[in-house]
Amino acid sequence: MSPSSVSLDTILAELRERQDDMDRLRRKFDDTKDVLHREIVELTHSLQEERFRSERLEEQINDLTELHQNEVENLKQTITDMEEKVQYQSEERLRDIHDMLESCQTKVRLLMIFVSKFYSNNACRLCAVYSKTVFFDV
Repeated sequence: MSPSSVSLDTILAELRERQDDMDRLRRKFDDTKDVLHREIVELTHSLQEERFRSERLEEQINDLTELHQNEVENLKQTITDMEEKVQYQSEERLRDIHDMLESCQTKVRLLMIFVSKFYSNNACRLCAVYSKTVFFDV
């Protein structure tokens, strides 16, 4: 064996060893690449599920917010309606009381006129009777 063939054999052995190292590294790289690809796919799927879930929750929140706002508006309208009803009933009751008071005052006036006329007529009669008695008794 010549020194050039020994060195060529050594170089070839070294190349084969490096080739084997490269093959192992390539397989390891491919394995790692496959694992990372699967993880990326899983993470992407999880992310899509979370996005979908988040969108559903957002829709629910929006629906509940809208429902709440509608209920608040309905309550405000109900309160306004009740206030108007109570105000109307109060005014109606006040008018009824005022009418009854006027009616009572009218009746009192009529009674006073009647009593006044009654006493004035009776007073005149008493005066006439008294004067007849006084003038005829003398």
